Amino acid sequence: KFSVDKPEWLGTGALVFADVGQDAREEADYEPAGKGGRNYGWKVYEGSRLSNFGQLSYSPHSPPFLEYDHSLGFSITGGPIYRGFELGSTYFGAYFFADWVTKKLWSVLPTLDPNGEAVGWSSWTDHTPFVGDLGNIVSIDQGSMGELFITDYFGKIYRISKTNATWISNVSRSDGAIVQGQARSLIASDDKFLRIDHFSPFYTITKKTGLVVEAKTNMTTPSQVSIEVQAKVNQSVTVPSQVLVWNWTSGLYDLVSTYSLNGTLGNHSVIVTSSDHIDPTSMRIRIKLTTVFSGPLAQANYGVMYDKVNISSQ
Repeated sequence: KFSVDKPEWLGTGALVFADVGQDAREEADYEPAGKGGRNYGWKVYEGSRLSNFGQLSYSPHSPPFLEYDHSLGFSITGGPIYRGFELGSTYFGAYFFADWVTKKLWSVLPTLDPNGEAVGWSSWTDHTPFVGDLGNIVSIDQGSMGELFITDYFGKIYRISKTNATWISNVSRSDGAIVQGQARSLIASDDKFLRIDHFSPFYTITKKTGLVVEAKTNMTTPSQVSIEVQAKVNQSVTVPSQVLVWNWTSGLYDLVSTYSLNGTLGNHSVIVTSSDHIDPTSMRIRIKLTTVFSGPLAQANYGVMYDKVNISSQ
């Protein structure tokens, strides 16, 4: 089973595929975009294990980035690299896979070198205790938003969700113009930014950028909402910024925090405790992040670079 790490979801474009072993090893291979024509070694190699079955038809051998022996399982089922929202930044970029025989569901984070080659993995996680017995897993796929769906041998389909999760569901602009990045940039936990510039067709001495982030929670009665923003200005200036949260009772934004942004990436956190800030019907949370550029700054090419926006409920 193979999958493509979709670039439109901030993936690398790599081809990732699992290869069922024979006597001893199960493996998964990683092929960066545009680097095909490789020899993964079967049946001279089973994983990284050299067998006694002839010689390679051509060299070099491309070893797997992941393998396990038959003390853990006997038939790997490959899945995708996760690029969804609901499981959060912890698993953004993780490779999900299963074993058909032992009914295990796992994930690892591929370790990439500067050339984009997977040279190993970290953070092996066994999800089986949390998802329960899903039967003999034959397929792990992604929906239209990147969330995970699992199919068992008898045709049952399961959607993988995180208990008491709160996740970003939509990103838009209220003022300004998004010139770089997308919603997934805010949960990628890397150097991918969402940049929003101030924009107005008219001459003005004050311009505001505004980013609206909506989140959903599957908690039934959350008592508070935590908001964390990591951002900077694209040049060396200091500008005032605000965090506003939509009040579903009044139909207006409430100002809950003010802070400053400059050219160095900074972190700002705030906790909101009012129940009016969570829609009781849809369980949505809506925040607006604004930054004001005034005077000469309003005429220059300034923008806000958002590295991370995290919204969580308790």
